[in-house]
Amino acid sequence: MKFRAFLLVGCMVVVPAAAMFSHHLPPAVRAAPARLLKTLAARLVAAGPRAPALPAGPPCHAAVVPPADAPVAAVAGDESTATASAQLEALGAVAIECRPLPGGTGHLASCRVPVDAEGQLQRVFQAQAADADAALRGLNAAVAAWLRAVASRPATIR
Repeated sequence: MKFRAFLLVGCMVVVPAAAMFSHHLPPAVRAAPARLLKTLAARLVAAGPRAPALPAGPPCHAAVVPPADAPVAAVAGDESTATASAQLEALGAVAIECRPLPGGTGHLASCRVPVDAEGQLQRVFQAQAADADAALRGLNAAVAAWLRAVASRPATIR
């Protein structure tokens, strides 16, 4: 938000003011912003990308992933948890995970469901319950309800 406000002020106030009064400034002062921009651009190009590139690989597949500090049996150990995860996969959910909350107060299950055919837009769902099975069942109910609501909407013209 701050960047957009800065850009708005720059485009709507500073640039027209500079155009109106630039002929009153000495040539050295008029050339300073251009030198500054060239220097900044050269530094940015020399610095290169800051974040390392992610390795190319297959897209995320749905799986119940336990956190590193949680025992595997508490998250994906029983058959009903695997069944709830399979039902979520059948509904199109990806990146399904269920992890214990800090302090042992319950479990948090989450997943993403693609909104568009390409899968670039995704909706995130979360459900919290006392145990992993109940959290995944709640997540399953939330995803199913959303899919029913989307299916009942009239199709839009594209």
